[in-house]
Amino acid sequence: MLRMDKITSTNHDLFKGLNEEDCEIITGGQKKFTISNPTNYNVGYTIDGVPRTQKPNEILNLTAKEGILAFDSNVKEDVRVNRSYTLSDGKKYEFQNDPYSIDLVSV
Repeated sequence: MLRMDKITSTNHDLFKGLNEEDCEIITGGQKKFTISNPTNYNVGYTIDGVPRTQKPNEILNLTAKEGILAFDSNVKEDVRVNRSYTLSDGKKYEFQNDPYSIDLVSV
């Protein structure tokens, strides 16, 4: 008969040697990051080509394989100014605005 403390010890030893690279392989290489939108605007963007809209004062914890965020930084509807950033794993980002544009900054 197998004792429970022996199973627990075996499981601990099995996962004890995992390093960050091994964990990245297990999770499928997904980057994790946080994006907040303290502006008064809905901000539309894509992450790795998948569209989404973030509401004012919304904070999202997201994952993505490449972490490429693209958006229109111009607040005027008749002019489009595309911006694109490659987001880093474990970082926090926030949309900020002035009267003419929106940008994404690392915080």
